[in-house]
Amino acid sequence: MLAEVEVSQWLTFSSYFIVLKRIEVYERDGKPIYGETNPFWATNGQMDGLMLAVKDAVYLHLVRDGRKVVASVYTKCRHYSDRPFREPHTRILPVKNFKELSRFEKICWYWRYYNEEIEKRVKSRVRLEDIQILLEKLDQKGRPFYELEWDDEKEKQFQKICGETMKHYGYD
Repeated sequence: MLAEVEVSQWLTFSSYFIVLKRIEVYERDGKPIYGETNPFWATNGQMDGLMLAVKDAVYLHLVRDGRKVVASVYTKCRHYSDRPFREPHTRILPVKNFKELSRFEKICWYWRYYNEEIEKRVKSRVRLEDIQILLEKLDQKGRPFYELEWDDEKEKQFQKICGETMKHYGYD
């Protein structure tokens, strides 16, 4: 299994058990592939713990076009619009005026932040849109794509927050 003492030094108590559960699922299934869709775990120590515990795994950063992610979260999660976003811990990551950002800008900011944090840990990267077979499989399952009407203000906000990162990942 894993060097539990070594891994536990990297994680909080609750994060440690989340990593153990992920490793258990990975080992139980006996499959060479494990996927994670929650970007939050990459920034709170859990990814570091998993990488320490499962050293022989191949890690791949699957990037999705920020416009599609932002549109999906913005459209799907309207019922959360009255709830405050979790503000980044200012000692770790100072964000000027985070509370003053619009909901749209916060979603843009989180897309950029999570991808930049994952890239620090995982060097192999693939753009989701480049995996046509996977996209066809997803379409067959009938999962909707959430469109968002981009007005000039949203485009300007998105480019300001995500523009450089989008270019870095090869998006126009």
